[in-house]
Amino acid sequence: MASCPPSLASSSSSSRVVASRGARSRRAVAAAADAATTSSRSTPSKRSSKQSSPSLPLPAPSHASHRAKVLDALPANKLVHVPAGREQTRNGVEGHARFRQEPSFLYLTGVEDPGYHALLRRDDDGGDGGDATTTPSRDRFVLVAPRRDVEHEVWCGAQPSAEALRARTGADAVFYDDEWSDALAAMGAREGETIFRPGHDLARDVVDDSSKATNNREASHQTHNSLLASLRVDRTALDRVLARARHVKTEDEIDCLRRANAVSGDAHAEVMRAAAIAAKSARGGVHEYELEAAFQAHCMREGLLHLGYPSIVGGGRNAATLHYERNDAFVAPRELILIDAGAEWRGYTADITRTFPVGGVFDAIRKDVYEAVLDVQCAAIDACRAGINWRAIGESAKVRTAQRLIDLGVIKRDRRVLSSHHTGPRTTASAW
Repeated sequence: MASCPPSLASSSSSSRVVASRGARSRRAVAAAADAATTSSRSTPSKRSSKQSSPSLPLPAPSHASHRAKVLDALPANKLVHVPAGREQTRNGVEGHARFRQEPSFLYLTGVEDPGYHALLRRDDDGGDGGDATTTPSRDRFVLVAPRRDVEHEVWCGAQPSAEALRARTGADAVFYDDEWSDALAAMGAREGETIFRPGHDLARDVVDDSSKATNNREASHQTHNSLLASLRVDRTALDRVLARARHVKTEDEIDCLRRANAVSGDAHAEVMRAAAIAAKSARGGVHEYELEAAFQAHCMREGLLHLGYPSIVGGGRNAATLHYERNDAFVAPRELILIDAGAEWRGYTADITRTFPVGGVFDAIRKDVYEAVLDVQCAAIDACRAGINWRAIGESAKVRTAQRLIDLGVIKRDRRVLSSHHTGPRTTASAW
């Protein structure tokens, strides 16, 4: 059986034929089936790896360095405004859906709650009009928080104080959203100056939102709206700068990715155990949603409360649907099941796909196809080197996959007939 180098075992990957590689290979599937009886008597926490234990120091990105990286790429003395995401109700009236922060705001602040705003500026003259050649530059960061009333706190819990928010985020000052004029004054905002905002809709309604929040301070509200209305908004530059800044990860960010992958990898192994146990039960199989639940339960036990994307758990023919999300079919022991799932830590997500037989035993042709994709996947990973164009690696993987499947007699057409689901950061090999 082909296997990837052990050093690659913790990396995430996915494939849409039958995906696997590294330590999570076919041996892991068989081991899960063999251990099904004893696993059922073990607690999940005892099966968790030390690498993902919450008792170890947990990685966290440096949001101050992220802000500095973004301001490095923008003109000095320009105002930057990035809003957080908003709560969404499940039925339009009440009952909020689980909130996930807008990624750019999370990248810059680390705040995971809705309704906030970040204001940034780099003063090349130290903020006092001094000589930029002799006075060091200073980065300013003001956080604007939503003002919660007493009734809201009864229902949803107390909000952190302004001082607690300042200590947690490293903000120079924290204001509430009925204090916008004070926040803008703290940033030295001037009528008619350029303000950089993201292109998404969250940044378009700040004047309307603040109007609702400042009706108890009418004079301040009028000054604020007048100043905001005078600013010249640039909605293109910031998105490009943020994309470039987030493209190259720091060591702290890589550690966050490692944690997300370690926990998600353990969760995939947990799913294999759950499937093997179900295959030996009186029911003789398992529902797709049961395996989805096993994956998410493990991740949440380890403190990863969000998934990076909706899980795909498809058995039998459902595994061939690229973005299958119904996850409600019953899968028999000898059928294959594909699970594409990954949890995220501090906004950094794993993305792992594995395919295995529910009962832990491959039949001959499925084993051969599995080995073929594993071979292609390992070859593609081995080709990844600094300076190599990933598109070239992807095209090579497609051709190699098709040839392997032709050799097996699985497909009989020309090897140029390939799936449009290309290789890249999320996939490794794909062909039909």
